[in-house]
Amino acid sequence: STQSTWEQVSFVMSENSKKPADTPFKQQRLPAWQPILSPPWVICCFFIVAAVFIPIGALVIVASDKVVEIEIRYDGSVECAKPVHDPPCVIWKKVVVEKKMEKPVYMYYKLTNFYQNHRRYAKSRSDSQLAGSKVSLGDIADCDPIRYVGDKLDSDDAMKPTGGIGRLYAPCGLIAWSMFNDSFSVYKGSNCEASPLSCNLICFGRLATQPNLTIPPNLDPEPCSKTGIAWQSDKDKKFLAPWSGDGEQYHHSTDTTPMYYYGEEPNMTAPYPDQQEGHALPIQTDEDFMVWMRTASLPTFRKLYRRFDRDFEAGDELWIKISDRFNVSGFNGEKYFILSTTTWIGGKNNFLGIAYVVVGCLCFVLAIVFVVKHLVCGRAQGEIPTGLGLNSGFGAARAG
Repeated sequence: STQSTWEQVSFVMSENSKKPADTPFKQQRLPAWQPILSPPWVICCFFIVAAVFIPIGALVIVASDKVVEIEIRYDGSVECAKPVHDPPCVIWKKVVVEKKMEKPVYMYYKLTNFYQNHRRYAKSRSDSQLAGSKVSLGDIADCDPIRYVGDKLDSDDAMKPTGGIGRLYAPCGLIAWSMFNDSFSVYKGSNCEASPLSCNLICFGRLATQPNLTIPPNLDPEPCSKTGIAWQSDKDKKFLAPWSGDGEQYHHSTDTTPMYYYGEEPNMTAPYPDQQEGHALPIQTDEDFMVWMRTASLPTFRKLYRRFDRDFEAGDELWIKISDRFNVSGFNGEKYFILSTTTWIGGKNNFLGIAYVVVGCLCFVLAIVFVVKHLVCGRAQGEIPTGLGLNSGFGAARAG
């Protein structure tokens, strides 16, 4: 009786057991290759890595050295020390091309000490609004504190949208509010600061952003272009015209949202007061805006501004007219203007090539060290080292 009871208990325990099934897969008995890392194999691996990495690193460094780059810092002038928005502070910089720059030539702006990766800053946006969807105040909660007129000024009772919609910023959020708004015009010629109309205007930076501007008579037939500076997926899906009250896609819905500046009251007549520090509302379908909205991961970054489909010869004299609006003194930042060519690896960056060379050289040195070690005091595979007491103990055990 006792035996039958134990058999029943054992049967119940076996039924409820969590033991994996007795299969090769679940019991980890599948055929597997387990390499034995003998000294010859390790030495060969190190030599192969060195033979591959060092040439690749050398090619990357050579390609990077072929990139021609001109970088000029333009902040810090006394005239532009205070926050300036409209009219902008104008700065002229002269550039002499020292080495031929073959097309395409890219124009960038560079900022330092600007933390776009700050958590609160990076999340202050509404992807639904940017994609053209209808949104209410509750839908753009992440845009705080730049959601509607007066939001930044904490005048909620006076300006807060009624019914959850109306007077909303489009686009909303800190990233859009702080968009880089300096503009660059590039002249080719001599003494262009004194006589701009006598020089060839090869890039009118504000033209692409404000198409209603009067075109200067000296504008080159093939000026710089901003088409293609943003990702195609951003243009097709992520950044569309804001939704308007009648269901159509317009830049801003009339009578309900600001049209030109953050802080602007609806139906205001020009000139618009510089409320909320005069930040202009970006156009969601503007490629400059799309580039800015792709936040950088490091505090020092550069962003693409324009593209030249022309060559610059050595000795060419370029004059950069900069409309300085973006204030960097508040965060101890710096601003740079950059012209650069590219190669098959992209822009100028020696880090990747140096990293390949360093890793390759390190593997080569380790391979040499292992070769010397193996030749001087090597041992046969499976041989037990002497001095550990294993051989004598094993023999005594067998004798016993």
